[in-house]
Amino acid sequence: MNAIPIRAREREQGSGLRLGSSRPSEVPRIRRGEVHVWRADLDALRETGSDPEAILSADERARAARFRFAHDGERFAAARACLRRLLARYGGAESPERVRLEYGPFGKPRLASADGTATSIEFNASHSGSMVIFVLARRRVGVDIETISPVAADDERLSPLWLSDVERAGFAALGDEERTRHFYRLWTRREAYLKGRGCGLSGIGEPLPGEDEKSRWSIRDLRVGREYAAALAVEGRIETLRDWCLNGSDLATGVSDD
Repeated sequence: MNAIPIRAREREQGSGLRLGSSRPSEVPRIRRGEVHVWRADLDALRETGSDPEAILSADERARAARFRFAHDGERFAAARACLRRLLARYGGAESPERVRLEYGPFGKPRLASADGTATSIEFNASHSGSMVIFVLARRRVGVDIETISPVAADDERLSPLWLSDVERAGFAALGDEERTRHFYRLWTRREAYLKGRGCGLSGIGEPLPGEDEKSRWSIRDLRVGREYAAALAVEGRIETLRDWCLNGSDLATGVSDD
């Protein structure tokens, strides 16, 4: 499987959205068939000195406060503030504070308009360690990123609680590196797919979609650095994938085909 850099597909040149800017010309439009991917280093964003909690809702601030370790709460707040700024630009809200979110039965957030009705923009977010990824499209979409750690042959993550019998059988003959790589590819793809469907963890032990469902979803691996594994799931075909980095550095993300 050869990885194809996102910049080789379609790359917005020199017009990455600066989150502090209010110029409408900098807002990228999501066209039919497009998927927009944004990546940010949360620790770098925190170092800018802005107070992310100032634009969060009361519920979001409460969630940030519940983290056991302060730096995890700070990263959550930075990720949520970043998401709000993005959604304000895409959805035309007057300010990030005025972005309205509604939640599905399993907790998947969705952008709502000022009158409370859902908009045509779908989004999803995932963060692990200091890395966060946001994806936006005009159809259902999901993303997952995980920090990679070695997966041993007797690792509890390979238990029937998390993997189907068919999937577990696929690990039997793999060495340590192959096992770890295979696990994270499988796991991030499933998580992205389930998040795209809005199922939460209710289907985590199910195998990836069969042929009928596969024809309705595009699932791709995202390359975001050696210490992370990530995947994207989009309902329908990905015609164009565009990417930006929110902290101003060059984006080294890539996407690979099945």
